Amino acid sequence: MSRVLISSLPGEVRMARCVDDRLTDLLIEYASNPSRLGNVYRARVTKRDRGLAAAFCDIGEEVSAFLPLEKDAALSEGDGVILRIVREAEGEKGPKAALYSEALPEGLSAQSAPCLLLRAADPVLALLQSAEAPDEIVVDDPAFHQRLRRLLTDRRPDLVAALTLYHGNAALFEAEALEEEVEALLRPEVRLPSGARLWIEPTHACVAIDLDSARQKSARAANREAAWEIARQVRLRNLSGLILIDFLDLQQRSAREELEGVLAQAFAEDPEPVQFHSVRASGLFTMTRRRSRLALHELVTAPCGTQGSGREYTPLSQAYRALRALQTAALDRPGDTAGLRVTPQVKQALEVEAAEALQSTNRRIGYEVMITPDKNSTGFDVTWEADR
Repeated sequence: MSRVLISSLPGEVRMARCVDDRLTDLLIEYASNPSRLGNVYRARVTKRDRGLAAAFCDIGEEVSAFLPLEKDAALSEGDGVILRIVREAEGEKGPKAALYSEALPEGLSAQSAPCLLLRAADPVLALLQSAEAPDEIVVDDPAFHQRLRRLLTDRRPDLVAALTLYHGNAALFEAEALEEEVEALLRPEVRLPSGARLWIEPTHACVAIDLDSARQKSARAANREAAWEIARQVRLRNLSGLILIDFLDLQQRSAREELEGVLAQAFAEDPEPVQFHSVRASGLFTMTRRRSRLALHELVTAPCGTQGSGREYTPLSQAYRALRALQTAALDRPGDTAGLRVTPQVKQALEVEAAEALQSTNRRIGYEVMITPDKNSTGFDVTWEADR
């Protein structure tokens, strides 16, 4: 059975696809950091770099788009150009673009650069259409439920009957035992059923994955088990670029060929193009995966610690985590008044980027939440005042 679970607060949408109760896809979107992938812009060239065989283009937003070009392309600074975003921005690098060669809808050709001409398809609808039609679509927010119903009625009327509204007190992902699984995707260690472990470490240069086998399994069995879970983890974490996987020793050619076949099957349904290289006898396997969206850890965490060696939740993602926890706790204890103790940075996020979500939570629980800043806090705590 295929189910799509959508948990929404104003400014944040989290969407999970589960097949036979196993998480297969995850999408998180923030209104304050919307995806540009697939957007079409009328842009203006601000710099032509012939050494890079590319142009930097003003798209009317805070970042410039990087547009690869043929060396003899007739494009100069100041020229207008229509482009589509094909890869999200990464760190200090702007989004990557390609020339848009399709005809524009009537009425858009007169708009001047820089401006957004066409917004990409709704990411929720895109994920719903990326695989077989789900048997059930569960949404926990009435306003989002109504919006999605209108969208499906217009675009996918065959899915309207599958759409239902969740009425439970607990946050939807928590009620479906998904919250811990999503948070586990931010940790490096992945335990496999056999007792073996994967260690997944994204770095600036590549993603390194190491297999630490359980002693009772053969190398072939451990590698096969790991290959399937690696494909799942890469997809859920949205890892991309150069990926180095250190499997167990594969001295026999037949074992290497077998593993290459398993990897091809495991990644066959990945929505992003992947390219494999031969497995070495040492067990080292190299692959690349196209980058389109931000990786999960880039979206919800930020570097911390010595020289950015660690990661912690961003104030915005922590704000939404706090609101979900508070709503669940408050609805379970209707006789008490719940509040939040958070870091000053999270308090600011709650009052600015997540202000509408905070107001929505206040309406849902029936009173205004008191937010107390605490510079010694490491995240958030739900507090209580009895008998409001």
